[in-house]
Amino acid sequence: MKIAVISPSGLGGVHVITLKLFNALKLENFEVDLFNVDHGAVNPFVHDLRLVKKLKDYDFIIYTGSIARISSLLAGKRFAIFIHGLLFDEYKNTILHSDIRTRLGALLEFAWWGSVNMKFFKPDFYICHSITTRNYNKISNPTSILPQFILPSEIKYFQQLQDSYRNLSEVPKIMAYRSYAKSPRLLPQASLIHVARLLGNRLKKKVLFYIIDPTIPYEETYDYGMVKLNIIRAMPRTKFLKSLASSDLYIETSIDEEIGLDSIEAGLLKVPLAKITYPQYTMLQDYTEDEVIIASSPLTLTDTLSEYFTNIDQNKQYYGSRFNQYLLKKRSWNVVKKPLLNKLLE
Repeated sequence: MKIAVISPSGLGGVHVITLKLFNALKLENFEVDLFNVDHGAVNPFVHDLRLVKKLKDYDFIIYTGSIARISSLLAGKRFAIFIHGLLFDEYKNTILHSDIRTRLGALLEFAWWGSVNMKFFKPDFYICHSITTRNYNKISNPTSILPQFILPSEIKYFQQLQDSYRNLSEVPKIMAYRSYAKSPRLLPQASLIHVARLLGNRLKKKVLFYIIDPTIPYEETYDYGMVKLNIIRAMPRTKFLKSLASSDLYIETSIDEEIGLDSIEAGLLKVPLAKITYPQYTMLQDYTEDEVIIASSPLTLTDTLSEYFTNIDQNKQYYGSRFNQYLLKKRSWNVVKKPLLNKLLE
């Protein structure tokens, strides 16, 4: 089977996920080619139309930008749409809070998504990262749930990083990453600061807390008793992984049942994961409190982390190993691939 994967241009989470899917399909011996569609107000549609002739040589098309393009209709091919995030809210935030060019592009795509994409361009199936994504976007069509997964090459790579950058500091370190996106599925920055402030009053040992926020205009440092909070800008990939590997805890900022890319990388480095998951999402999880430190609110997370840091060495060893084992058992590509491959080969 010959597959075309069509992705929005640029960097960011969708780009990383697209490359992982592209490489995973190549592992399955599919003939796969990757095409980028420019972003903006008009360019995506122009670039998409230019692809029509090329797409006639393919058996299947996967659009990874959450939107079916008109090329799927003109090329007359089977296709799937890979849905990322909670689309209505994320389009709304982009339209309200971006520069004029980005707003126009988002407005046009939102109109396309609402009036055409979800009504007339019915794909053979949708691909969603999580059950939350499927349910929130009201997708009732055939769906393949493809959670964030691990490629075989990543396991060895992160093992080498863990051996090189393990934490030798006497001061424990917490890390969290804030996304560019503004979404109701993401924990607000104020909640993370609230956790830092509460922890500072409870702990008897100093802790460093780093929040990476690529949207801030300048970096800030706060002292909350025993917790020193550093809100910093995005850093180069190598520096981020080194800092992550030397951490004692990573806090996931997604509040649904999904585990993000950075959290998976933390787990491969045997760094424990803490996560606020609202009760309505708990039933959708495939992990338990034995593998991930789970809380239902910033206050309960503070209670749990207070206990965690009273015996940091033992707890880090336990949760780091358990989370790592969970990922290798339930999130490797060989485990999650079957529903997607079945639908591609129907």
